[in-house]
Amino acid sequence: YLYEGACGIKTGRTSEAGFCLASAAERDGVSLIAIVLGASREDERLGSFVDSISLLDWGFEHCERKTLVAAGENLGTQRVKGEVTDGTMTLKAAEDISAVVLKDAFLSTELCLDDGIDAAAPGDEVGECIIYDENGTELGTAALVSGGTEYDPVPTPTPTPTPVVSDDMRLASLVLGILFAAAAAVVIVVLIIKNRKGER
Repeated sequence: YLYEGACGIKTGRTSEAGFCLASAAERDGVSLIAIVLGASREDERLGSFVDSISLLDWGFEHCERKTLVAAGENLGTQRVKGEVTDGTMTLKAAEDISAVVLKDAFLSTELCLDDGIDAAAPGDEVGECIIYDENGTELGTAALVSGGTEYDPVPTPTPTPTPVVSDDMRLASLVLGILFAAAAAVVIVVLIIKNRKGER
């Protein structure tokens, strides 16, 4: 109990295991347990204590309690189907995930989504977030909730382009119209004249 933060200790000995010691200590939210079996020093009883101190010292130097995921933290996005257009749903952690980890540990995150999340409203649970250490050991889990969905804009139909009529085309149409009317008038006059000659 002279060790700083010591909160539990149990000695033991068997003929096969030798002198053993299970000890626990806590500092700054980090709780560690050291197990020493078959101490190999000249004074085996003292050796189990010395080895336990070495283990705990190493643990407190290299480990820390860390918030791996914070409640409300954005963890990713997921494409979902909408009634009119598809959208992108934000995925958030519903709660904190904290654990004692090595200070330089490489961690990985897995997002496991439920089926049928397309209609999820903001705050609805849509899956689970799992944190692993570099050895694949699960460190903690938290529920995943929808942070809301931003839907793609509704596509607008492409308008049919209105033909552009230039001034030259308008003039040409006008001239053709006049010529056509003049030709029609000439034909009518000729027919009238022929008709009158026929009556004589």
